[in-house]
Amino acid sequence: MNLDKINIVGGGPAGLYFAILMREYYPESKITIFERNSIDDLEGWGIVIIQGTVRLLQKCDSDSYQEIVNHCKLWSDVDVRHNGEHMRVRGKEYISTSRNLLVSALRKRCSTLGIDILYNKQITDTSEVAKCDLLVGADGANSSVRDAYKEAFKTTIDLRKHWFVWLGTRKIFDTITHISKSTSTGSFTAEAYVYSDTHSSFIPNCSDETWCASGFGEMTVDEAVHYLSEVFKDELDGQPLLSNEGSIWRQFPHVTNENWFHENVLLLGDALRTAHFSIGSGTRLAIEDAVIAAQCLSTHDTVSTALAEFEKRRRPLMERLQGIAYESMLWFESIDERMNLDIVPFTYEIMTRTSSLGERSLKLTDPEFLKRYQEYKKKGDS
Repeated sequence: MNLDKINIVGGGPAGLYFAILMREYYPESKITIFERNSIDDLEGWGIVIIQGTVRLLQKCDSDSYQEIVNHCKLWSDVDVRHNGEHMRVRGKEYISTSRNLLVSALRKRCSTLGIDILYNKQITDTSEVAKCDLLVGADGANSSVRDAYKEAFKTTIDLRKHWFVWLGTRKIFDTITHISKSTSTGSFTAEAYVYSDTHSSFIPNCSDETWCASGFGEMTVDEAVHYLSEVFKDELDGQPLLSNEGSIWRQFPHVTNENWFHENVLLLGDALRTAHFSIGSGTRLAIEDAVIAAQCLSTHDTVSTALAEFEKRRRPLMERLQGIAYESMLWFESIDERMNLDIVPFTYEIMTRTSSLGERSLKLTDPEFLKRYQEYKKKGDS
């Protein structure tokens, strides 16, 4: 296949890893990444991946893998903190790491392989990058590449009413922690997990009603972060929440595309489809997209057949995972209905909130907790 020139819009994990793999398959190609941020502007706190993705990183590119895993954190339990009560449940094994570390490691690998990364290149007009054999949109949920061909992709964006903001903290949450609490202005939830020796990710979210009643629309970023630090001060042990350039309130965009590619244009990661952050799979799915797309492009004679094979291989699993993420999102969006639950049934609902979790999964990971819940339920029914 003739792939002399490959342009990639977006220098996040999907775009960077795709470039690395394509360099292996097409060593003579000119591969260019167009990144909107500066070289020093690394947005993000921690990200979550699973063991299977780690093994994939090791298999596909051992050089970048080694630098990434040296700083990973491993955890499996789930902490639930609900209206001042606390319960820990055994769960599946996950790995977390710094998004900045991941991106830095992949950038370094790209540089070693002779891949050009052009920083401060916000692509608003795709005519700047369209003259190539393959154009890849790996530029996130607000993808300019996807928007340029939205009629071809038949994109649907469902902007949800709940608000969330990605923050950090020096408080170490040694495992994934679900926090929910009632305040005078409404209910708040947060997801927190450790990703380094010094920091954890912390993602508060709330309904539009709570967001408005709390006055966030009139607050600066610093004021909002201080407000949230007070809301969660008990769970944070008095540590402040921390912000960066990417710490802005946003509403989750549920992105789907009826068509996954158009002519020689391919979408990867959140540009292709989003999965709600409550299942922690965004980075994992982006990397796996990159791996499978690169494999397909290495084994077919034309771009169109390769991209069709990518969609055929990837779509069934992705639609299933996106459906699971949607179930989880709906559960958290209806949190107000569950705020009066005791800690045991509340924890049970969190642990069984999607079809992939369920009681069968809980029976395997923590049968002792399941027994406790069944006894609680039996007592309540009597």
